[in-house]
Amino acid sequence: PEFSKAADGTENDSKVRNSVTAHISSAFGAHPRELADHVMYCLPDAALNKIAYAWFNHWNSIYSDKWCTYSASQMHEVGHNLGLHHSGEDNYQYYDWTGVMGTSFRTSDKRFCFNGPKYWQLRWFVDRHVNLNLGVRANSYNGRLYGTTMYSATSSADKMIIRLFDDVCTTCEIYISFNHASSYNADTGDGPNMVMVHSKEGGEDSSAKSWTEAKLQAGQGYTFEVNGIPAQVLVNSIDATAGYADISVASGSAITPVPTKLPTKTPTRQPTPSPTKRPTKLPTPSPSKIPTKIPTPSPTKIPTRRPTPSP
Repeated sequence: PEFSKAADGTENDSKVRNSVTAHISSAFGAHPRELADHVMYCLPDAALNKIAYAWFNHWNSIYSDKWCTYSASQMHEVGHNLGLHHSGEDNYQYYDWTGVMGTSFRTSDKRFCFNGPKYWQLRWFVDRHVNLNLGVRANSYNGRLYGTTMYSATSSADKMIIRLFDDVCTTCEIYISFNHASSYNADTGDGPNMVMVHSKEGGEDSSAKSWTEAKLQAGQGYTFEVNGIPAQVLVNSIDATAGYADISVASGSAITPVPTKLPTKTPTRQPTPSPTKRPTKLPTPSPSKIPTKIPTPSPTKIPTRRPTPSP
């Protein structure tokens, strides 16, 4: 497919990059793209004015010095090679930290991967996809939405990513997924164990930016539009241990929350009996006696003396 340079690239290193390509071709008797699906070039700091860059749908990614050693930056740039664009939030194209297509972290210890729109584009979990075409008819989904980390523990009957779209609009797509903070996604940088709502600037297979629209906990909902068609998502419950959220998604009118369970049992006992005894006695009689004596007489004597003279 055609390719173009990703937004975080630079042209200042072209001489060094071309020289590396020529030396590899000479040493191995073949162009690097014939030797591997993806090839990383680790160049000196002085060769780049960026930390790293790559091309969309291409074999090559370029890194400045130590950035070549960080798994987070490797995944970000190879993600571009796989056709993925940046993941943003609040109008900043690197601010979605749920996955590696946001900011590249200077680390090799952080376990996180991609967000819902990126997973959908890669088609790694295609048998767990749900398509809701709101332009054709009212559509809905009710049930569990598993994190991708639960793939080996689930079947194709269990779903992981929902795409809401309208055929006549290629820039109106909404994706809903559960960001399960476990396994290879245990260190996700934002929205752990929350239902994520993302939009995408292009169609499902396009190399377009995605944007975080909402991060939802149990009991929360979010209203949105797909090409002017109103829709809602409601999170009924979340079970992070089992790796899923129970959700309701529908177009049109408001969603009525789905009770998770009926009351477990009727009360086990009737209210306790009335008090076992009446009060033991009526109030005690009025005061038993009047005061025994009339108040004592006035002071018995006038003060004996006048105040003594001043010193």
